Amino acid sequence: MVLNTPIMPIRRNASWQERPNERILEYLDGESYAVPEEIVAVKNIEANPARIRERLRWLASTDFVHFVRGEGSDVVEITTDGKLYLEGEIDSRLRQLSKDAPRGE
Repeated sequence: MVLNTPIMPIRRNASWQERPNERILEYLDGESYAVPEEIVAVKNIEANPARIRERLRWLASTDFVHFVRGEGSDVVEITTDGKLYLEGEIDSRLRQLSKDAPRGE
């Protein structure tokens, strides 16, 4: 008997990643775009809008998400790299944080 259970990808997490990051990416993977207030309402994400914005800045600094209307915007979408990370195809430990990455947070 063969079981058809899905194989979960192995995601390689970097030291800068925190619990909300993967939940944010998983949510965005199923949406065209979103804003922090939408993401806060997601069941498995325990964070306020300010915390979501902070994590989005980190994710944008590694090209896992993109601010649709520029850095000052709250509207984000997942990038191809973000999708590849979710599939276990990108090792986030090897990603270079951009010069715009949040510091001291």
